[in-house]
Formats: sequence, C-alpha cells, structure tokens
Amino acid sequence: GQAIGLLNHLGLGAVSIVGHSMGALVGQEIALDAPKRVRSIVSLNAVFRRPAALAQAVRERAAELNGAKNPSGTDATIARWFGNPVPDRLAEAARTTRAALQSVNADGYARTYRLFAHADAAHGDRLSGLAVPALFMTGSQDKNSSPAMSAAMARLAPRGRCTVLEGERHMMAIASPDVVTRRIAEFLDSNDGASTSARPAMDTAFD
Repeated sequence: GQAIGLLNHLGLGAVSIVGHSMGALVGQEIALDAPKRVRSIVSLNAVFRRPAALAQAVRERAAELNGAKNPSGTDATIARWFGNPVPDRLAEAARTTRAALQSVNADGYARTYRLFAHADAAHGDRLSGLAVPALFMTGSQDKNSSPAMSAAMARLAPRGRCTVLEGERHMMAIASPDVVTRRIAEFLDSNDGASTSARPAMDTAFD
C-alpha cells in the first residue's frame, strides 16, 4: 500500500525495515505482503500473542483513551516504560518520551492504540511464511513486549533470531540508543542477517 508507494516514489528496490512496537507490526506486514521489496526486518519490542492478563490490561488502557489529554495516563505510561521511580540514568530519556507523548494528536493516538490493543495475533499464522531475515529484539524488563514473545516469533520465522538486551525496557531505543543501534547494525551487516542453524539464534542474555 502506502509503504510500497513510497519506495516506488523514492526509486528504492529492496530495503531493510526497522520498526518499534506498533511500527514493528507494520514492518512485519510489509515484509509478509511484499517480500521482494524487503531485504530484512528488525522488530523492536514487538507484541505477540499476549497472555490473557496482558491482553485484558492493554484493552482496558485502550478503552480509557477518549481523545482527550490525560496527564495521569501519561504518568502511568512513563512508569510502565521506564520504571517508577524513573532511574536517574533514564531521566533524560523519560523526559524526551513524555514530551513526545504530550505532543501527539490525542484522537489519532487513541485510534492507533485501540488497533494496537488487538493486533498482537495479527501475524501469528503467517510468520512461518516470512521469507526474509528477521531480528526480534526486546529488553529483559519489557513485560508487555516480552522476551518470550520475541523468542516465539523468532522460532516461527524461518530466518529469525532473537536478541534480548539485559536490563532494558520498552523504550530501549531511546534509553540506550548506542547499544540498540550497534545490535541492529551487526544484524544488517551480517552475511544473511539470520542464523544458519535450524533453531533461531538466541542472545546469551536470554535464558
């Protein structure tokens, strides 16, 4: 759809796609629908088949969003993503994220979050057909886009691998950009972007 139209407009052939959270699901959709236009994908902090309790919680959060600004909701999101209290080393990342949340269009955010709340199983029956190398990376402390979810996706994707960053949470790309960028670059620079073994490669941080 729009993504392929953009690639055509820019004169690009096959590209690598990196997406975070909802963006990770979008990247997967593009790779599944147009594999000839995707060289590899990186799914950061992606959700997959939420357990019942997590599914209920995210749907309740979605139902509470009515398009109005909600300072208490922002506070809860920052606590969920960075910890409560926010550790000193993450204070600047948390401030950056808070400012971004406060600047978004409230109606658009609510609509998107309602979609996100029900999208965790969207690719469950399709990942076995993902033709491109795929890295599923999350943080060990990301309880809503958990290591178990990334590992499950990597097992299903024929050329998938899973990397878990110790001590990181949902916004690890903001909290530890150097580490995340290095892992992405290593994956993209690898021979084929995926393990050649039958089982997905797992970072030693994941057990």
